[in-house]
Amino acid sequence: MKTLRRAVFVACLAVLAMPASSRAETSTTVPGGVTSSTVAGTTDPTTDGTAIESWSLAPTGNRSNLSYTLDPGGTVKDQVVLANYGNVPLVFTVYATDAFNNAQGKVDALAADEKPVDVGLWVKFPQQKFSVPPRKQLTIPIAIKTLATIRSITTNGI
Repeated sequence: MKTLRRAVFVACLAVLAMPASSRAETSTTVPGGVTSSTVAGTTDPTTDGTAIESWSLAPTGNRSNLSYTLDPGGTVKDQVVLANYGNVPLVFTVYATDAFNNAQGKVDALAADEKPVDVGLWVKFPQQKFSVPPRKQLTIPIAIKTLATIRSITTNGI
């Protein structure tokens, strides 16, 4: 009888904001199933021209993380919201990577240039770069497909 192992993992998504000099004019039309909307309750907090960069990335709905139980080779589709609360456009690089406990016992993640071997390989976005206009948010679809052979029972990613 074949034993079926399940993968249980919590995936958080790492987001890096590019430097201000990398900002570009943006459009709310984004390909790949990404939708754009205005961030509720935001207004321009300054009148003196000060640039404010404030953003968040979170699962859709009332959740604090992405957590799934999947069979080997299993797939789940979900969404995350990337919000720009500031008054300037921001460009983001969004990616998933593997998480681990560092020497101090704290949760850490692989550097952006290190290749993941677990959950970081499983998560796919429609694209990696996203431009978000001021006081707008993007709802970004994600697809997670576990490997047919899973390295561990519990896997964490960031």
